[in-house]
Amino acid sequence: MKHLLAFCLAFVGVANAITAIVAGSNGKAVHPLQYGLMLGDINYSGDGVMPEPRFQGTSSVYPWAAVGGATLTFGNASLALSEALHKSVAVRGGANAAIGPSNPSFWRIEYSGSFTAQRKGSSGTGYATTTIPSTSKSGSWAKRNFILSPISATPDTLHFNLISLFPPTYKNCPNGMRTELMEALKALNPSFLRLRGGNNIEGDKSPNRWKWSIWIWNQFLLSLARLYLDKTTVSKSTLEPLVTDALNTLETLMGNSSTTYGKQRIALSYPDLSPIKYVEPDKATLDVHEYNTTNTFASEFNTFDNVSTLYKVLISEYAANKLFAGYPWCIGAVLKPYTRLGGDKIAVKVIGFYYTPMLQNINSQQWHPDLISFTADTGKTALSMSYQQIKLFSTNRMTAATVYNTRSSVPFQLTFPGTATGATAQLTVLTAPNAYSIVTPGSANPVKWDVQTITATGSRFSFSLLQWSIYIIS
Repeated sequence: MKHLLAFCLAFVGVANAITAIVAGSNGKAVHPLQYGLMLGDINYSGDGVMPEPRFQGTSSVYPWAAVGGATLTFGNASLALSEALHKSVAVRGGANAAIGPSNPSFWRIEYSGSFTAQRKGSSGTGYATTTIPSTSKSGSWAKRNFILSPISATPDTLHFNLISLFPPTYKNCPNGMRTELMEALKALNPSFLRLRGGNNIEGDKSPNRWKWSIWIWNQFLLSLARLYLDKTTVSKSTLEPLVTDALNTLETLMGNSSTTYGKQRIALSYPDLSPIKYVEPDKATLDVHEYNTTNTFASEFNTFDNVSTLYKVLISEYAANKLFAGYPWCIGAVLKPYTRLGGDKIAVKVIGFYYTPMLQNINSQQWHPDLISFTADTGKTALSMSYQQIKLFSTNRMTAATVYNTRSSVPFQLTFPGTATGATAQLTVLTAPNAYSIVTPGSANPVKWDVQTITATGSRFSFSLLQWSIYIIS
């Protein structure tokens, strides 16, 4: 059994010794879905390293440029790469000339090892290949020149589309995710992941909703919430196509080869079925978004006590962002849990929380503060104080909680009836130097974790609570 003990904050003038007794029964476990993740594609959090690698939806080849006197022509390809990727850039040049397209890349990518350049025809025939060694150094560009020498006759014109350069990915998954970011998310021990469609789903007005079945190659399967951005709602009489669309979404995930959409999924190299455990019916969940001051969060321990049990509450967006900009302060990480603990203690009503935005590419950001900040340099990824707090809670799912405020170190005595002298417990402390401590990319991390073993005298454990700290005892 694990118990969250204290938050130490600068709210009261006099710090007195605290004694608490933990009951041996009536503890309430948090909801199993309490700690989750949500990806809202903001702050360029889901972008790769090349701008416009697909050549779709633009009227020119920009930002690509010609190399070696080549002629670059943008337009529809006679042989489309796919239904969605039907445009390409045609590269033409003279005989015996080194030609091609060049891309400036997004915000620098640093690479080491080697990579291969290959020239292939539409039939898959390889015309030329070479291996390029790389000795890139952190913080600087490295230029690599190479020549592809054809081993057989090649066409005068080559068409390029979907050009992308990947670093090593998480679990070596093709077209996968950055390793350090995925490891950081896994360390949060999440119970679920929500891929929010946001404004990509409903469209600006009817009937311009996201029609996933046409763009199934995107691998995002979404359902409309009956509301367009221009406030137009879908009437009951015209709702049937949306219901059918939702059922087809489930078939795509769960259907076998005998079903229409299951067959399409298998054709896209996803043979395994995806078990779906939960489907959220309309108005079954109260979706709460809270971006507020740290003081407001500190006053919300009892906010959800009187919520009707007819609805399940999901705090699907929250962050302390009203008093400051930039990176999450320590004070926010220590005060926001007041609201979280208020939800934890009534799991029959509150089923989950997740902090948003989750990811922030600091080269171009539209929203802050954010949970994890990163650049192209994987060694500079910053895990905020709020990240550390969520990790502490999620990896120590608890059954009891208490909250205290202080301006200075306070003696604390915790009694577990029936505990004998000499019994031990693990005390985990998360702390930072002051209320405004932050974690920034590439800087020293001020957040400290301290795990220690404490010994009971009688049935009592004694220790001191420090300011700007969070404690868990198990």
